[in-house]
Amino acid sequence: MEHKEPNSQKNLQSFTLQEKTICAVVVTYNREKLLLDCLEALFKQSRPLDAIYIVDNASTDGTAEALLEHKYIIKLPPSNILEPCEMFCIRNHRQDTEMQTDISVKVYYVKMHENVGGAGGFYQGVKRCYENGFDWMWLMDDDGVPNEDCLNKLLLGEKKFHVDLLAPLVIDINNSGRLSFGISDYRNKQTIYTFQDAIKYSIDGSFEGTACMFNGILISKELIKIVGYPKRGMFIWGDEVEYLLRIKSKGFKVITICNAIHKHPIGKIGYHKIFFGQFWVRFNNQKLRDYCKFRNMAFIYKKYAPSKLLKDIIKYAWFFIISKKFDLKNLLFYFSATIDGLKGDFSKHRKYL
Repeated sequence: MEHKEPNSQKNLQSFTLQEKTICAVVVTYNREKLLLDCLEALFKQSRPLDAIYIVDNASTDGTAEALLEHKYIIKLPPSNILEPCEMFCIRNHRQDTEMQTDISVKVYYVKMHENVGGAGGFYQGVKRCYENGFDWMWLMDDDGVPNEDCLNKLLLGEKKFHVDLLAPLVIDINNSGRLSFGISDYRNKQTIYTFQDAIKYSIDGSFEGTACMFNGILISKELIKIVGYPKRGMFIWGDEVEYLLRIKSKGFKVITICNAIHKHPIGKIGYHKIFFGQFWVRFNNQKLRDYCKFRNMAFIYKKYAPSKLLKDIIKYAWFFIISKKFDLKNLLFYFSATIDGLKGDFSKHRKYL
Protein backbone atom coordinates (compact mmCIF):
# COMPACT_ATOMS: atom_id res chain seq x y z
CA MET A 1 0.00 0.00 0.00
CA GLU A 2 1.38 3.40 -1.00
CA HIS A 3 2.38 5.64 1.92
CA LYS A 4 0.84 9.00 0.94
CA GLU A 5 0.29 10.76 4.25
CA PRO A 6 1.78 14.26 4.40
CA ASN A 7 5.22 14.73 5.88
CA SER A 8 5.02 17.25 8.72
CA GLN A 9 8.68 18.26 8.24
CA LYS A 10 8.50 19.37 4.58
CA ASN A 11 9.30 22.95 5.52
CA LEU A 12 12.55 22.11 7.32
CA GLN A 13 14.95 22.60 4.43
CA SER A 14 18.08 21.97 6.52
CA PHE A 15 17.41 18.25 6.78
CA THR A 16 18.95 15.98 4.17
CA LEU A 17 16.63 14.12 1.75
CA GLN A 18 13.59 15.32 3.69
CA GLU A 19 11.32 14.38 0.80
CA LYS A 20 12.13 10.71 1.45
CA THR A 21 10.15 8.94 4.17
CA ILE A 22 12.22 7.04 6.72
CA CYS A 23 11.00 4.52 9.27
CA ALA A 24 13.18 3.07 12.02
CA VAL A 25 12.74 -0.56 13.06
CA VAL A 26 13.73 -1.51 16.60
CA VAL A 27 13.49 -5.13 17.75
CA THR A 28 13.31 -5.67 21.50
CA TYR A 29 13.04 -8.47 24.03
CA ASN A 30 13.04 -7.98 27.81
CA ARG A 31 15.30 -4.91 27.80
CA GLU A 32 12.89 -2.07 28.53
CA LYS A 33 15.53 0.31 29.93
CA LEU A 34 17.80 -0.13 26.90
CA LEU A 35 14.80 0.23 24.58
CA LEU A 36 13.85 3.56 26.16
CA ASP A 37 17.42 4.83 25.71
CA CYS A 38 17.33 3.77 22.05
CA LEU A 39 13.96 5.45 21.43
CA GLU A 40 15.11 8.65 23.11
CA ALA A 41 18.09 8.75 20.74
CA LEU A 42 15.79 8.20 17.76
CA PHE A 43 13.60 11.15 18.72
CA LYS A 44 16.70 13.37 19.04
CA GLN A 45 17.87 12.80 15.47
CA SER A 46 18.77 16.01 13.64
CA ARG A 47 16.96 14.59 10.63
CA PRO A 48 13.60 13.65 12.19
CA LEU A 49 12.15 10.24 11.47
CA ASP A 50 8.75 9.86 9.85
CA ALA A 51 7.91 6.72 11.80
CA ILE A 52 9.22 4.05 14.15
CA TYR A 53 8.28 0.39 14.26
CA ILE A 54 8.88 -1.21 17.66
CA VAL A 55 8.72 -5.00 17.39
CA ASP A 56 8.37 -6.52 20.85
CA ASN A 57 9.25 -10.23 20.95
CA ALA A 58 6.67 -11.09 23.64
CA SER A 59 8.63 -9.34 26.42
CA THR A 60 7.65 -10.18 29.98
CA ASP A 61 9.63 -7.46 31.82
CA GLY A 62 7.09 -4.66 31.62
CA THR A 63 8.20 -3.29 28.25
CA ALA A 64 4.65 -2.42 27.16
CA GLU A 65 3.95 -0.70 30.49
CA ALA A 66 7.14 1.37 30.14
CA LEU A 67 6.18 2.40 26.60
CA LEU A 68 2.76 3.46 27.86
CA GLU A 69 4.27 5.45 30.71
CA HIS A 70 6.57 7.31 28.30
CA LYS A 71 3.74 7.89 25.79
CA TYR A 72 5.08 5.75 22.96
CA ILE A 73 1.76 3.88 23.00
CA ILE A 74 -1.66 5.07 24.19
CA LYS A 75 -2.92 1.78 25.64
CA LEU A 76 -1.64 -1.65 26.55
CA PRO A 77 -1.99 -4.51 24.06
CA PRO A 78 -4.47 -7.28 24.86
CA SER A 79 -3.14 -10.12 26.98
CA ASN A 80 -2.90 -13.71 25.75
CA ILE A 81 -2.76 -12.78 22.07
CA LEU A 82 -2.50 -15.60 19.52
CA GLU A 83 -1.03 -13.56 16.67
CA PRO A 84 0.98 -10.33 16.31
CA CYS A 85 -0.91 -7.29 17.57
CA GLU A 86 -0.12 -3.91 15.95
CA MET A 87 -0.95 -0.61 17.61
CA PHE A 88 -0.46 2.93 16.32
CA CYS A 89 -0.19 6.44 17.68
CA ILE A 90 1.34 9.78 16.72
CA ARG A 91 3.88 11.12 19.21
CA ASN A 92 4.75 14.80 19.18
CA HIS A 93 8.25 15.89 20.10
CA ARG A 94 9.82 19.32 20.55
CA GLN A 95 12.75 19.21 18.10
CA ASP A 96 13.92 22.81 18.50
CA THR A 97 13.07 24.62 21.75
CA GLU A 98 14.25 28.00 20.39
CA MET A 99 12.21 27.83 17.19
CA GLN A 100 9.32 26.06 18.96
CA THR A 101 9.32 23.38 16.29
CA ASP A 102 7.18 20.33 16.96
CA ILE A 103 7.93 17.04 15.23
CA SER A 104 5.21 14.43 14.77
CA VAL A 105 6.43 10.85 14.52
CA LYS A 106 4.21 7.87 13.82
CA VAL A 107 4.89 5.08 16.30
CA TYR A 108 3.85 1.54 15.44
CA TYR A 109 4.07 -1.00 18.25
CA VAL A 110 3.92 -4.68 17.29
CA LYS A 111 3.53 -7.04 20.23
CA MET A 112 4.42 -10.55 19.11
CA HIS A 113 2.50 -13.50 20.48
CA GLU A 114 5.73 -15.42 20.89
CA ASN A 115 9.47 -14.80 20.81
CA VAL A 116 10.53 -15.07 17.16
CA GLY A 117 14.12 -13.95 17.76
CA GLY A 118 15.97 -11.08 16.17
CA ALA A 119 15.53 -12.61 12.71
CA GLY A 120 11.77 -12.92 13.09
CA GLY A 121 11.54 -9.46 14.60
CA PHE A 122 13.38 -7.78 11.73
CA TYR A 123 11.31 -9.81 9.26
CA GLN A 124 8.15 -8.41 10.83
CA GLY A 125 9.44 -4.85 11.00
CA VAL A 126 10.91 -4.68 7.50
CA LYS A 127 7.84 -6.32 5.97
CA ARG A 128 5.46 -3.90 7.65
CA CYS A 129 7.60 -0.87 6.74
CA TYR A 130 7.83 -1.95 3.13
CA GLU A 131 4.11 -2.63 2.85
CA ASN A 132 3.43 0.85 4.29
CA GLY A 133 5.49 2.37 1.48
CA PHE A 134 8.35 3.97 3.38
CA ASP A 135 11.34 4.87 1.19
CA TRP A 136 14.05 3.93 3.69
CA MET A 137 14.23 1.61 6.70
CA TRP A 138 16.67 2.16 9.56
CA LEU A 139 17.25 -1.11 11.42
CA MET A 140 18.67 -1.64 14.90
CA ASP A 141 18.52 -3.75 18.05
CA ASP A 142 17.19 -2.23 21.26
CA ASP A 143 20.68 -1.88 22.80
CA GLY A 144 21.95 0.52 20.14
CA VAL A 145 22.15 4.31 20.60
CA PRO A 146 22.81 6.36 17.43
CA ASN A 147 24.44 9.77 17.71
CA GLU A 148 22.09 12.68 17.05
CA ASP A 149 23.48 13.23 13.55
CA CYS A 150 23.83 9.54 12.66
CA LEU A 151 20.84 9.34 10.34
CA ASN A 152 21.70 12.62 8.65
CA LYS A 153 25.28 11.44 8.05
CA LEU A 154 23.99 8.23 6.49
CA LEU A 155 21.72 10.22 4.19
CA LEU A 156 24.61 12.47 3.19
CA GLY A 157 26.49 9.28 2.39
CA GLU A 158 23.62 8.15 0.19
CA LYS A 159 23.77 11.40 -1.76
CA LYS A 160 27.52 10.97 -2.20
CA PHE A 161 27.81 7.26 -2.99
CA HIS A 162 24.35 6.42 -4.38
CA VAL A 163 23.96 3.03 -2.71
CA ASP A 164 20.97 1.19 -1.26
CA LEU A 165 22.56 0.00 2.00
CA LEU A 166 24.53 2.30 4.26
CA ALA A 167 25.89 1.35 7.66
CA PRO A 168 27.25 3.49 10.48
CA LEU A 169 30.48 2.83 12.32
CA VAL A 170 29.45 0.85 15.42
CA ILE A 171 31.38 2.08 18.45
CA ASP A 172 31.62 0.43 21.88
CA ILE A 173 29.17 2.36 24.07
CA ASN A 174 31.65 2.18 26.97
CA ASN A 175 34.85 2.95 25.02
CA SER A 176 34.68 5.37 22.11
CA GLY A 177 38.10 4.28 20.85
CA ARG A 178 37.01 0.71 20.22
CA LEU A 179 34.59 -0.81 17.71
CA SER A 180 31.82 -3.01 19.04
CA PHE A 181 32.41 -5.49 16.22
CA GLY A 182 35.35 -5.80 13.89
CA ILE A 183 34.75 -4.55 10.35
CA SER A 184 36.34 -6.01 7.25
CA ASP A 185 38.83 -3.87 5.37
CA TYR A 186 38.88 -5.84 2.12
CA ARG A 187 41.31 -3.49 0.40
CA ASN A 188 44.04 -4.11 3.00
CA LYS A 189 42.94 -7.67 3.83
CA GLN A 190 42.48 -7.02 7.54
CA THR A 191 39.85 -6.69 10.24
CA ILE A 192 39.66 -3.36 12.02
CA TYR A 193 38.86 -3.12 15.73
CA THR A 194 39.60 0.49 16.71
CA PHE A 195 38.13 3.85 15.79
CA GLN A 196 41.60 5.22 15.03
CA ASP A 197 42.31 2.45 12.51
CA ALA A 198 38.89 2.87 10.95
CA ILE A 199 39.63 6.50 10.20
CA LYS A 200 43.21 5.70 9.12
CA TYR A 201 42.35 2.99 6.61
CA SER A 202 39.03 4.30 5.29
CA ILE A 203 38.82 5.68 1.76
CA ASP A 204 36.97 8.98 1.53
CA GLY A 205 35.62 8.31 5.03
CA SER A 206 34.09 4.97 4.14
CA PHE A 207 34.57 1.23 3.70
CA GLU A 208 33.01 -0.42 0.68
CA GLY A 209 31.56 -3.91 0.82
CA THR A 210 31.17 -4.18 4.59
CA ALA A 211 28.41 -3.43 7.09
CA CYS A 212 27.61 -4.28 10.69
CA MET A 213 24.13 -5.54 9.95
CA PHE A 214 21.07 -4.71 12.06
CA ASN A 215 23.08 -2.11 14.00
CA GLY A 216 21.82 1.11 12.47
CA ILE A 217 21.87 0.06 8.81
CA LEU A 218 19.81 2.12 6.38
CA ILE A 219 18.24 0.21 3.49
CA SER A 220 16.06 1.36 0.61
CA LYS A 221 12.71 0.01 -0.47
CA GLU A 222 14.25 -0.68 -3.89
CA LEU A 223 16.64 -3.13 -2.22
CA ILE A 224 13.79 -4.83 -0.36
CA LYS A 225 11.83 -5.17 -3.59
CA ILE A 226 14.63 -7.23 -5.12
CA VAL A 227 16.20 -8.98 -2.11
CA GLY A 228 13.19 -9.59 0.11
CA TYR A 229 13.00 -9.67 3.90
CA PRO A 230 15.39 -11.06 6.52
CA LYS A 231 15.17 -14.85 6.91
CA ARG A 232 12.87 -15.20 9.92
CA GLY A 233 13.44 -18.90 10.59
CA MET A 234 17.06 -18.33 11.61
CA PHE A 235 15.88 -16.89 14.96
CA ILE A 236 19.28 -15.55 16.15
CA TRP A 237 22.94 -15.69 15.11
CA GLY A 238 23.79 -15.69 11.43
CA ASP A 239 20.63 -14.04 10.09
CA GLU A 240 22.59 -10.80 9.62
CA VAL A 241 25.34 -12.66 7.73
CA GLU A 242 22.83 -14.35 5.44
CA TYR A 243 21.04 -11.09 4.69
CA LEU A 244 24.26 -9.24 3.85
CA LEU A 245 25.43 -12.04 1.56
CA ARG A 246 22.03 -12.19 -0.14
CA ILE A 247 22.08 -8.42 -0.68
CA LYS A 248 25.57 -8.50 -2.18
CA SER A 249 24.73 -11.54 -4.33
CA LYS A 250 21.98 -9.46 -5.97
CA GLY A 251 24.53 -6.86 -7.02
CA PHE A 252 23.79 -4.16 -4.45
CA LYS A 253 26.69 -2.10 -3.17
CA VAL A 254 27.19 -1.83 0.59
CA ILE A 255 29.11 0.91 2.37
CA THR A 256 30.04 1.88 5.94
CA ILE A 257 30.10 5.62 6.66
CA CYS A 258 32.76 6.33 9.28
CA ASN A 259 31.41 9.64 10.57
CA ALA A 260 27.95 8.18 11.19
CA ILE A 261 28.29 6.83 14.72
CA HIS A 262 26.08 4.18 16.32
CA LYS A 263 26.95 3.17 19.88
CA HIS A 264 26.46 -0.42 21.02
CA PRO A 265 27.83 -2.72 23.74
CA ILE A 266 30.86 -4.65 22.55
CA GLY A 267 30.05 -8.06 21.13
CA LYS A 268 30.31 -10.88 23.66
CA ILE A 269 31.30 -13.93 21.65
CA GLY A 270 33.09 -17.00 22.92
CA TYR A 271 36.19 -17.18 20.71
CA HIS A 272 38.53 -20.16 21.19
CA LYS A 273 41.90 -20.53 19.51
CA ILE A 274 42.74 -23.92 18.03
CA PHE A 275 45.52 -25.63 16.11
CA PHE A 276 48.31 -23.94 18.04
CA GLY A 277 46.67 -20.53 17.78
CA GLN A 278 46.42 -20.55 13.99
CA PHE A 279 42.62 -20.66 13.83
CA TRP A 280 39.66 -19.98 16.08
CA VAL A 281 36.07 -21.16 16.58
CA ARG A 282 33.03 -19.70 18.32
CA PHE A 283 31.46 -21.64 21.16
CA ASN A 284 29.49 -20.18 24.07
CA ASN A 285 28.32 -23.38 25.78
CA GLN A 286 24.76 -22.04 25.58
CA LYS A 287 22.47 -24.44 23.77
CA LEU A 288 20.19 -21.98 22.00
CA ARG A 289 22.95 -19.65 20.81
CA ASP A 290 25.30 -22.44 19.79
CA TYR A 291 22.62 -24.45 18.03
CA CYS A 292 21.42 -21.46 15.97
CA LYS A 293 24.98 -20.48 15.14
CA PHE A 294 25.97 -24.00 13.97
CA ARG A 295 22.75 -24.54 12.01
CA ASN A 296 22.61 -21.12 10.40
CA MET A 297 26.25 -21.04 9.36
CA ALA A 298 25.94 -24.49 7.77
CA PHE A 299 23.00 -23.18 5.73
CA ILE A 300 24.99 -20.07 4.76
CA TYR A 301 28.11 -22.03 3.78
CA LYS A 302 26.08 -24.43 1.65
CA LYS A 303 24.40 -21.58 -0.22
CA TYR A 304 27.10 -18.93 -0.45
CA ALA A 305 30.51 -20.47 0.35
CA PRO A 306 30.58 -24.28 -0.02
CA SER A 307 34.37 -24.43 0.29
CA LYS A 308 34.16 -23.11 3.85
CA LEU A 309 31.84 -25.87 5.05
CA LEU A 310 34.50 -28.60 5.15
CA LYS A 311 36.93 -26.22 6.87
CA ASP A 312 34.29 -25.45 9.50
CA ILE A 313 33.68 -29.15 10.15
CA ILE A 314 37.41 -29.85 10.51
CA LYS A 315 37.89 -26.91 12.91
CA TYR A 316 35.05 -27.95 15.21
CA ALA A 317 36.11 -31.59 15.13
CA TRP A 318 39.57 -30.46 16.27
CA PHE A 319 38.07 -28.18 18.92
CA PHE A 320 35.82 -30.78 20.54
CA ILE A 321 38.20 -33.74 20.19
CA ILE A 322 41.59 -32.11 20.81
CA SER A 323 40.96 -28.83 22.64
CA LYS A 324 38.01 -30.12 24.67
CA LYS A 325 39.51 -33.60 25.14
CA PHE A 326 36.95 -35.81 23.40
CA ASP A 327 33.84 -33.80 24.20
CA LEU A 328 31.75 -36.17 22.09
CA LYS A 329 28.45 -34.88 23.43
CA ASN A 330 29.01 -31.39 22.07
CA LEU A 331 30.61 -32.75 18.90
CA LEU A 332 27.41 -34.69 18.18
CA PHE A 333 25.42 -31.57 19.06
CA TYR A 334 27.45 -29.63 16.49
CA PHE A 335 26.91 -32.28 13.80
CA SER A 336 23.17 -32.45 14.53
CA ALA A 337 22.79 -28.68 14.17
CA THR A 338 24.95 -28.66 11.04
CA ILE A 339 22.83 -31.36 9.41
CA ASP A 340 19.68 -29.38 10.19
CA GLY A 341 21.24 -26.35 8.50
CA LEU A 342 22.22 -28.34 5.42
CA LYS A 343 18.63 -29.63 5.21
CA GLY A 344 17.22 -26.14 5.70
CA ASP A 345 15.34 -27.25 8.81
CA PHE A 346 14.68 -24.15 10.95
CA SER A 347 12.19 -25.70 13.34
CA LYS A 348 14.27 -27.36 16.05
CA HIS A 349 15.73 -24.38 17.94
CA ARG A 350 12.50 -24.00 19.93
CA LYS A 351 13.36 -26.95 22.14
CA TYR A 352 16.21 -24.87 23.55
CA LEU A 353 14.06 -21.83 24.44
